[in-house]
Amino acid sequence: MKFVPYQLLDGRPSVVVDGSPAPGTVLNVTHWPGYPPPAGIEDDLSAQMAFRLLERPDLVPGEAEAVSNNHFDQDGLVSIYALVAPDDAVQRRTFLEDVAFAGDLAICRDRDAARVSMVLSALANGDNLPADYTERTGALYEDVLGRLPELCDHVERHRDVWGDEDATLEASDAAFKDGRAVIEERPDLDLAVVTLAEDTPEAGGHRFSGDWVSGLHPMAVNTRSERVTLARLRGRRYDVELRYEGWVQLQSRPVRPRRDLAPLAARLQDEETGDAVWSATPVSGLLPRLHLGHGQESSISPDHFLELLTDPPHRAPGLGPLHPQELTPCREPCSSPNPSARAEPLTPGSPVAAPPLQALPDAPTSATSTGPPGSPPPRVAGVGVGAADRQGARLAAPPGRVALVVPGASAPIDGACARLPGGVAGAAARVLPPGAFRWTS
Repeated sequence: MKFVPYQLLDGRPSVVVDGSPAPGTVLNVTHWPGYPPPAGIEDDLSAQMAFRLLERPDLVPGEAEAVSNNHFDQDGLVSIYALVAPDDAVQRRTFLEDVAFAGDLAICRDRDAARVSMVLSALANGDNLPADYTERTGALYEDVLGRLPELCDHVERHRDVWGDEDATLEASDAAFKDGRAVIEERPDLDLAVVTLAEDTPEAGGHRFSGDWVSGLHPMAVNTRSERVTLARLRGRRYDVELRYEGWVQLQSRPVRPRRDLAPLAARLQDEETGDAVWSATPVSGLLPRLHLGHGQESSISPDHFLELLTDPPHRAPGLGPLHPQELTPCREPCSSPNPSARAEPLTPGSPVAAPPLQALPDAPTSATSTGPPGSPPPRVAGVGVGAADRQGARLAAPPGRVALVVPGASAPIDGACARLPGGVAGAAARVLPPGAFRWTS
């Protein structure tokens, strides 16, 4: 099979791996939500399924002549390589799958494979790549597919690329070994509490292709715990992250459905007595995060932070048992060509054209009916538009909130947010006239 850049498929019969199908796609092999993989090859990573597909040629339609993907990352690269160079790929199967685990899940199963992942992430930020994302994706695949065997066989030649990040991973591992970093698991909440000494590494490491997170190297944490919610405490600096395993169609184990972190951010903000500001990124993102402003420390004690996060009196905004109307895992297609992109916010007051609004079943249909008598109507926090945000999940209206379906729209709410079936994010929204969805105060 031959690799063809996604934007050049032009309707030809294709196999698309690790992303969403294009016009003409006859087989889609991905762990993205909304695209069930062919029966018999299901696995955690798209790369694993691509190798299993080699063992099931009967699943590949005879007319398929091209393989492609709409974004560049380690899992996608290995998936494509398995189909364009099967003889070589099968010989390297374990190592290549380890590269995909390092890139997609930040799990280090082989140190050299982790280093290859570091190099691939750095290549995705190259200076001479096309500015257009789809063109950049195609250029990266065309370049790296031919270089992958050399990268795997001689990763030591690229120490100048991976050396600093590898040193952070080494130092992060050492912090766990000497007790400066400790993980306490709460299996009932699928939660890992990571307590860090102030002198533990903060340089962080790559995620996916070209993204970067600060703190301990993510592989040092994710390799030590399967829990999909991470709470990190460093003195009085706290954050919570929902791991990527909760976004994909994970097959190897049950994963707790994600919960919107924005209500917890609001509760923490109410508890603050200083200037610290809490915020939460959209629950539909690849790595949703609850965090303080840059460099800020909380006035909340570590014990009280964990109490707000986990204890029964505070479970409505925290991580306790799911309410029947809570967020559930997405099973709708994600059509994003760049799932790690961020939506650009609209100018305040700008309308977003949309079909007539519809209330979800059993959801209140007016702002005045969403809370106790005399309570103020819910506030729309804001609107942004971006193709990257069409992934999602189903949300029924929790108490005191309005859940809306806006078919065809793509608008994440900035603030108290959760993804809705039509592509609009927002846990706090009120019904506005059809065709208008705007900032309010």
